[in-house]
Amino acid sequence: MRKEVIFGLIFITCGSARALPRWIGVTGSVGTYGEVYRMRGRDPRRDPTTGRMYVRPVLTVFGMSFPFEVLVSTEETKFRQPFNRFGISPRWKWATFHLGDFSPRFSQLTLNGVALRGGGVELSPWPLRLAVVVGRSQRAVVAVGGMGAYRRTLWAVKVGLGGRTGNFLDLVLIRAADDTSSVDSVGVAPQENLVVGVNGQVRLSRARSFLRWEAAGSVHTRDLRSSELEDVPVPEGIRRFYTLRLSTKVDYAYRIEAGFRLPRVGFQVGYGRIGPGFVSLGVSSAVNDRRRLSLRTNVEVVEGKFRFRGHYTRYRDNLKGQKQHTTVRESASLSLEGRPARAVGLGMRYSRNTVGNDSENDTTKVDVYSDRYTLNASFDLKLLGVLNSLRTSFSVQRSERRNPVRPVKGFDVRSFTVGLNSRVSDGLSLSPSVGLTSNRASDGTRSSTYIYSLSVDHSALRRKLSDGLRMSLKRAGDASSLNLNLSGRLRLTSSDALTLKVRMTRYEHGSDPGRGFREVTAGLGFDHRF
Repeated sequence: MRKEVIFGLIFITCGSARALPRWIGVTGSVGTYGEVYRMRGRDPRRDPTTGRMYVRPVLTVFGMSFPFEVLVSTEETKFRQPFNRFGISPRWKWATFHLGDFSPRFSQLTLNGVALRGGGVELSPWPLRLAVVVGRSQRAVVAVGGMGAYRRTLWAVKVGLGGRTGNFLDLVLIRAADDTSSVDSVGVAPQENLVVGVNGQVRLSRARSFLRWEAAGSVHTRDLRSSELEDVPVPEGIRRFYTLRLSTKVDYAYRIEAGFRLPRVGFQVGYGRIGPGFVSLGVSSAVNDRRRLSLRTNVEVVEGKFRFRGHYTRYRDNLKGQKQHTTVRESASLSLEGRPARAVGLGMRYSRNTVGNDSENDTTKVDVYSDRYTLNASFDLKLLGVLNSLRTSFSVQRSERRNPVRPVKGFDVRSFTVGLNSRVSDGLSLSPSVGLTSNRASDGTRSSTYIYSLSVDHSALRRKLSDGLRMSLKRAGDASSLNLNLSGRLRLTSSDALTLKVRMTRYEHGSDPGRGFREVTAGLGFDHRF
């Protein structure tokens, strides 16, 4: 059935749009891409050949659009999560429907970045908004040489007032659960999750200020095979909706951001907390047991010629004292950049990063800090009718590990780079650069790394042909690595184009030839827009 749908879409999209009635329109793109891969000296990391095909037509009927998305690849395998995609999301005024593969986004703490295979609807008749989605967020994978996965079903509902760009308030409910009967051998525990959240925003257009907030609570069962809690006093309505078990945890998370922007001054502050037991299976990646504070500022000085930026972030874990030690991470930066003259650009930056815990033991004690000072400069000049831009950068980084057990307690790294961007002609530009990095450890050992790079951009045939070459050579002691990237695009017609990509990496080690390898990837693609 899928093959018939795919070939049907290709037939529709590649056909002549002139044959369609005026009340029907077709736009979009269709294309193919193939790659060959070779590795010598090491075990290959990928298949020797890869093929992909995509179809992204948008069919418009009486003002209602039907965007399709089909992606088919030889990388699809039953031993991991799906790579192929088949989806359609028709839109009409304030209504959007989803069928197949799609990635809904409700909020940062509830549903964000998880791909679903199912269906949904989003309605936004001002000022009301309603969204309902349901589907499979994870397919069953049998454990072969690693951990497998259970089939996971997720549904979510969002009810809101207002528009996303102005003032709004949303209520979100998510439920996700693994099917324990979907596979026999997995290697991980089946999970269940319930999340309730609220998020909103208030904007003051005159003062260019805003206030955003979000709060969510989660009930997460780490292992559905654990015993049910029978002696805990829970209302019968909740027990019917969600079964509490020995591995069930209840926790909450919240975040708040506020800021303002004036013609030459901007400031933003954020604070958030994610409890150690807070889990949302609708978020692709999240770190819990963390408290975060962030500050940002942006100020224009010297009649707008220079811009001052400041940033500070602090993370702290062990919010409930369940860990043996509490770890604090801090990062801060100050920068000043601008153009004192039309042909001169200057930039200065200082950054500091620290990681530490409150351990009294020399073995588990963590106390690391790193300071970095950077100076950048650029000069624009014209020589012999050729436009040139000279760029230089110098940085010093000092790091120290205050732990008596570690043999190497500090590093001093100095880097210098100089590069030239030269526009030789209307269709040719060259960008060579040279870099040196010197590393000195506290135990007296030294090392140096040299980096040489060249970039070439070229266009011809009235810009129908555009190609580029990126080359870099890195030498550090007896080791050297060469990277080459070649790309080209040829427009056959106003709608058709061919693309070529070639990547090559070669690594050599003089004192240990067995560590050397060579990796080559070459790909050819075709795109058609209609």
